[in-house]
Amino acid sequence: MLIWSQNEQIQVPLHQVPNVGFAKIAQRHVTRLMFPHLYSPGESRKIPTTTLKRIYDQCIRPAVVDVMGEHQAHWPISYHAAFELARDRTGQLHFGSVDLPVAVLNDFCAGLLMRLDEHPDTRDAYFLHELRGTKGATVHDPLSQRDRWEVLEDFMAFLDLEAINPREWHIDVGLEVHVDHHVLQWLEVSHAELLNHALPCQYERNPRSIEQLHDHDHFKLDRVAQLNDFAGFRCTPMTRGKRDGVVYINVYTTDKSATYQLHAGMFRHRCPSELIPGNKSFMQLITDVDRMNKVFEECMGADGSPVLEGNTRFEMRMELTRAAEVLVGLPAELIENSVVAVSAELWW
Repeated sequence: MLIWSQNEQIQVPLHQVPNVGFAKIAQRHVTRLMFPHLYSPGESRKIPTTTLKRIYDQCIRPAVVDVMGEHQAHWPISYHAAFELARDRTGQLHFGSVDLPVAVLNDFCAGLLMRLDEHPDTRDAYFLHELRGTKGATVHDPLSQRDRWEVLEDFMAFLDLEAINPREWHIDVGLEVHVDHHVLQWLEVSHAELLNHALPCQYERNPRSIEQLHDHDHFKLDRVAQLNDFAGFRCTPMTRGKRDGVVYINVYTTDKSATYQLHAGMFRHRCPSELIPGNKSFMQLITDVDRMNKVFEECMGADGSPVLEGNTRFEMRMELTRAAEVLVGLPAELIENSVVAVSAELWW
């Protein structure tokens, strides 16, 4: 996105713009409040506590009082009061929420943005809507144009399409390859061919520019189990993806579901110090390795249960306007060149 910094217009990745989680809609829809004028190159994206205090005390709560003053008792009197309510005796924060009726949302948002504009560092704030955890929420026949459009329309039914610019909205489109009783893996040598398929317009215009993505900071290799041949990747094509409407490419495998954790659990990253015999961390590591072994035994069907299969997944973050016309299938030759099937018992 483009923002102003020191009177110059510069392009900054959206995730680098300072922001706060502002609202929650349904179970996984998060609305963020973005502050472009708080961005400073090379500086932390963390918003100062004094600024957060001002945002709540002078902007959010007064905007609530304006539209539904009779319910102001439900809102903490100040940022300080809200912080103290959220903190337990160990200092950990437990975040709550307060509902706002749909009927007052427009007036509340307008009043909030007006108040934010009164301060130089929070002016020109805007809302960013983020849907997370919706993978697998829709399934369609990729070869059927009608099915693709119907599923997309159902998925986006919560949006007023007349009130947005679809080119400013992005959606992840994924395609998986599956073989019964097998774990599938991407071959590292196929990455160039996969990028060519993901960015056909750019490849036709300048094939060399696609090859250069491999050596760019925006290309991240994800090797599997420290094996030389098997690897996925993550790629932010930047300007190279503009012609195809692609802002992000993620090529990975679903077998990670057996070990992927959002928290620091059994499959967390380990420190070398945990290998020193005799200390508490070493004993915990031994215990965790035994627990991991039991999980892998279950994945391979050692107790007679079904094996855990794994797919290869090709995922692209697209402009909403083009979402129904991409990844309608992978050519058979591309699959043969890029995917290896390993029996699930052998893999686990």
